[in-house]
Amino acid sequence: MKKLLLSITLSLSALFLSACGADGAEKQTANVEETGVVHEVTIIGYAGKEVEDFRFEPEELAVKQGDKVRLTLESDDEIEHGLTIFGISKQLKQGETLEFIAEEPGEHIGQCSVFCGAGHAVMTFKLTVD
Repeated sequence: MKKLLLSITLSLSALFLSACGADGAEKQTANVEETGVVHEVTIIGYAGKEVEDFRFEPEELAVKQGDKVRLTLESDDEIEHGLTIFGISKQLKQGETLEFIAEEPGEHIGQCSVFCGAGHAVMTFKLTVD
């Protein structure tokens, strides 16, 4: 019962947070010189019956500041997902892409921006910008 309540609370919290300020627009604030390097990554979303089944692969990405990143979403399920990172949020269908310049150095957490089930809140990936 506690596990179910925790899952519901985390899912609702993630849904609320992803809705706040996520207007679907691709926006960035800082001006960083682009490096000309493009990272094209297929990110696969997995959803399942258990909270532990929800994840993205790869779970970690590393790029340099100023690199362009193109994340193409694939999914092993019929559920639509989305991606939020750097204040950019986009609902994606199979094969659609989120593109941005990695401007801010550090470790950033990206997450699914479309409620997709009980494990939605733990469906994250890490982007390290050097």
